[in-house]
Amino acid sequence: MKLTIKDNSKYFRHENNNFNNTNERLIHQQGKELLISGLLELGVKDIEMEKYLPNIKQRADIFYERNVMEYQCSIIGESKFTKRVKSYQDSNYNNFWILGGNYLSNSLSKKHLIFLKYNKNWGFYLIMFDAQIAKFRLFYDIHFEGLFNRIVYKSRSFILEDIKELANFKPKLFNKYNIHRVDEYSITRIRRMNDLESQNLKIKFYYEYKKTIEDYLFNKKISAEIPVYKNHKWQRLCGEKPIYLSQPLIKKKS
Repeated sequence: MKLTIKDNSKYFRHENNNFNNTNERLIHQQGKELLISGLLELGVKDIEMEKYLPNIKQRADIFYERNVMEYQCSIIGESKFTKRVKSYQDSNYNNFWILGGNYLSNSLSKKHLIFLKYNKNWGFYLIMFDAQIAKFRLFYDIHFEGLFNRIVYKSRSFILEDIKELANFKPKLFNKYNIHRVDEYSITRIRRMNDLESQNLKIKFYYEYKKTIEDYLFNKKISAEIPVYKNHKWQRLCGEKPIYLSQPLIKKKS
């Protein structure tokens, strides 16, 4: 069965006040069961739900052939997530995180970036799964554009019955993104940034180059970049060292 949905359609339900802890547990359980049915459709065998791994004292949502699949519905703290991923990696378990529940969205935001993974077919990507309608949404070719790390991506949805199509999906990735010129709007945003950190960077830049950051950046050509930085591109272009996001599922490129 082929999926025929336009990319600009609304795929996921909106959260409401009834999405409480009880519903969250039910949705989490339903999602795990549906994901297991999808893995079976792909020919995966010997799947275990809530597998306890005594060597790392953790329980995996779904476990098969030294692979761990976590269906993450509740918001997880950065340190806890990093610790879990590292424990899997240190024990040579491949771990895959699929987002549901409170992470479901029709767009990406900063809270999603910690879950990014990378492969050659999809580039930087993540997968969401809405258990209530049994539908995946793949966000792929994720990158940053502009001076303020604007998240840009492509996306496509797959119903559960089309999981083989998802697994074999090989889109055409754009290795070379459009070059943009810094416009007056971006310069105005920077000019209005009066926090101490921004002011110190502006002063340091001026004393070193005898030119304001705004004059230096205006009309400058800039290209897109990989989505791994915490500090904005304008800051890095003006001498600030790169500060990387916590993204334990991917390795940073130098």
